Amino acid sequence: MGRRLYLFLWPSIFFLAVNVLAIVAASKLRAVLFFWPKMTSVQFLIFYFSVTVVLLILFRAIRIPYLSNAHIAVLRPIRLLTKFCRIPAAPFVFWESFIYRLARLKIWLHDLIVVILLIFVALDFGSMFSPGHAVIIIGVIAIYDLLAVYVFKSMVEMSSVLIRFYLIPGVIFPKIRFSDFNSSLGDLSEDFDETKEVKLERFSLLGGGDIGIPAILTVSVMLFWGLGYALAMVGFSLLGLLVTYFFFILLGNRPFPALSFIGLSSITGFLLISLFTR
Repeated sequence: MGRRLYLFLWPSIFFLAVNVLAIVAASKLRAVLFFWPKMTSVQFLIFYFSVTVVLLILFRAIRIPYLSNAHIAVLRPIRLLTKFCRIPAAPFVFWESFIYRLARLKIWLHDLIVVILLIFVALDFGSMFSPGHAVIIIGVIAIYDLLAVYVFKSMVEMSSVLIRFYLIPGVIFPKIRFSDFNSSLGDLSEDFDETKEVKLERFSLLGGGDIGIPAILTVSVMLFWGLGYALAMVGFSLLGLLVTYFFFILLGNRPFPALSFIGLSSITGFLLISLFTR
C-alpha cells in the first residue's frame, strides 16, 4: 500500500510544484512575458521533432551493452587511443569528469534542478503561444508519445541510454523509502535492470515533458485568460496524471506514455474552459 501511495504522491507533488510555481512566476512577470516573441505550434513541432530525430540517431550510434560504470567502459579505450595516437585528451578527460560528477549527484538535488528548469521552460514557451496553439502541441506530442512507447520503441531506447549515462531529463522519486531521495544517480543506474525494457526496482521516473508540456499550456492560459482558468487547467492535467499512474500500477509498472492521458485530460479541460472565455 505504501509503495502505491508513493507512486501517486510524488508525481503529483512534482507536477503541482512546476505548474503552480510557473503560474506564480507568470503572474509576476505578466507584463514582460505577454510581449515575448511569439511562435506558432507548427514552428515549435518542427523544432521538437527535428531535435528528437537527431537525438535518436545519436543514441543509436552510441548504443552499448549495459554496464553499471558505462562511462569507464567507454572512456578507457579512448584514453589509450589519446595516449598512443597523440590525440588531445582534454575533451575526453572533461567528459569523464562530468559523468563522474553526475553519478555522484544526489537525487533530491537532481530533481530540484529539473523542477527549476521546467519552470523556466514553461514560462519561456508558454509566453510564446496562445492557448489554442499550446493545446495543438500537447495533442500532437501526446500521440507521438503513445507511438514512441508502443510502436517505435524509441522512447524506451532513449530512456535506457540516458539512464546509463546519468543524463535523465525528468524527476526521480523512490518507490519505497523517503530516504532514497538522498541516493545518487549512480545508484539509479545500478538499479536499472537491463534484462527488461526499462525497469527500476527502488525508483520511478516521470519524464520532464510529461510535466513541462502541460505547464506550457498552463502558463499560456494564465497569460491570456487569467488565474482562475489556469488553476482549472492544472486540475484537469493533474487528473490525467493520476489516471496515468492508476494504469501504470494496473499494468505492472511497465513503461507507460504518461503524456497520452495527461494530454487527453488537458485538451478536455481546455475545451470546457474555452466555453466560458467567449
